[in-house]
Amino acid sequence: MVAEISIIVPCYNEVEFIENMVSSVANQTLPVDRFELLIIDGLSDDGTSEKLKELAEEYVFLRVLTNEHRFVSSALNIGIANSIGDFVCRMDVHAIYPNNYLEVLLELSVRTGADNVGCVLETLPGRDTLIANSIAKVLSSPFGVGSALFRTGAKSDRSVDTVPFGFFKREVFRKIGGFDVDLIRNQDDELNGRIIKHGGKIVLTSSIKVKYYSRDTFKKLSKMYYQYGLYKPFVNKKLGSPATLRQFFPLFLFLYSTIGFAAFLILINLPLFSMLYGIGILVYFMLAILFSFRIPFNQGFAKKSSCVFAFVVLHLSYGCGYFNGLVHQVFDFPISKVEVNR
Repeated sequence: MVAEISIIVPCYNEVEFIENMVSSVANQTLPVDRFELLIIDGLSDDGTSEKLKELAEEYVFLRVLTNEHRFVSSALNIGIANSIGDFVCRMDVHAIYPNNYLEVLLELSVRTGADNVGCVLETLPGRDTLIANSIAKVLSSPFGVGSALFRTGAKSDRSVDTVPFGFFKREVFRKIGGFDVDLIRNQDDELNGRIIKHGGKIVLTSSIKVKYYSRDTFKKLSKMYYQYGLYKPFVNKKLGSPATLRQFFPLFLFLYSTIGFAAFLILINLPLFSMLYGIGILVYFMLAILFSFRIPFNQGFAKKSSCVFAFVVLHLSYGCGYFNGLVHQVFDFPISKVEVNR
């Protein structure tokens, strides 16, 4: 088999999503002899491994590999090492791809000469529940995720600093190496940062969208964004680039909320300090409420309140993780597995 495009997909305990994801690849407008699909399974124990064996028998383009390290970066590097295509397309199990996904990104890559191309995410709830719906809405809001155009939307094709998943020229990995195995999260950001640092180009297209299923509980959202925050200082250090002001907002909120509250309890008899602290908290919640009501969500107090809480969970989790990441960096000690699985 001589495939033009190699699709690599890290996978661990995804029995609910894996079949739909493979089906969306099978339905691509490109002929199946022009691509291969490599799913790298991290020793799943929920029935995913058995399902993958069934799917591999059904689809000739599918190969299943094993990732004993379980972490995403290792899985991606295993996929790259075992792939044969001139282009490497990194996909995620929690997503459904339009039928022309590969065709559009291949054309975009060839036309622009970009090292990496990608498209906008349409974030969907992981389940049809109030909390899952509010999380999906918040992850598409500028107040929730800042200026990340691949989440909030783009009106035209444009050069950016990162895209979701990524459709890469194979020569990129020969030139700058693979994904950084030190990073449990943010490995895509770090790789894209290296591409830019080496004079490369990344392009986001607005012509297609990927449907992405977000986490469906506040606990899962908190864990994910804590890890994003935890590893972001390490990404900045590896790339030699300073943090943006946008990254500091959740950190400032976390420190203001925690240290400020401790100081409030100590200095409760100082009305001026108490008033200033209360105003700061009030301003944040007013912004969260304002953006919650701007979200196109069916009206209802419970739904809007759930969005407000989702903003709080997202920002404080990222801020807490970022603070701990800075502490680890300053004192130069490794991140433990306990903290990763917090």
